Amino acid sequence: MAKVSRGAILTEFVFASFALRARAATADRFTLRAARFAHAKPLAPDETYRDVFRAPVIFGADFDEIELDAAQLDLRLATADPITSAALEAKVAVLAATPIGRSAFIDRVRRAASDVLAERPSLSTIGTALGLSARTLRRQLKQERTSLRAVIDELRRERADELLAANTTVKEIAFVLGFSEPSAFSRAYKRWTGRAPKLG
Repeated sequence: MAKVSRGAILTEFVFASFALRARAATADRFTLRAARFAHAKPLAPDETYRDVFRAPVIFGADFDEIELDAAQLDLRLATADPITSAALEAKVAVLAATPIGRSAFIDRVRRAASDVLAERPSLSTIGTALGLSARTLRRQLKQERTSLRAVIDELRRERADELLAANTTVKEIAFVLGFSEPSAFSRAYKRWTGRAPKLG
């Protein structure tokens, strides 16, 4: 009995796994044009290759490869969730825009403020949460060349983008972010971004 190369087994396994997973992820719409293997002979019955690859399988090729049309890369995933996708994309955009090297102190202020956004956080409430007086908090924020209002505005804008991407109503967003009414939130959002709030 001829000895089977471990490399050949692994290559066929990887290619087969890719084909099967891609079809499962796209509700059986994914197709290959061909699968090519450098090893000379098949390792399984012909019907196995037909069932797995559903495309011509060539052995003794110059190198291992699978061939597919570029359009296959644009197939929609069967488990696609546009709401979750929009929320994640908004979060990624926020993270990408976050200044590199933001101080640990500002991060602490942001965390404390994010917990009470709906309650209109003040120097006093945030200072208490951090174990600081309002005066000390103001002074330290000034040393960081910012203010509590600027920190809160940034948090509100980030959270607003996430909620808009998730199709949360402007009325609900205004409540969550601590605005007195939807129109106040809309004005603030336009000040932050230069545009009116728009659902994702």
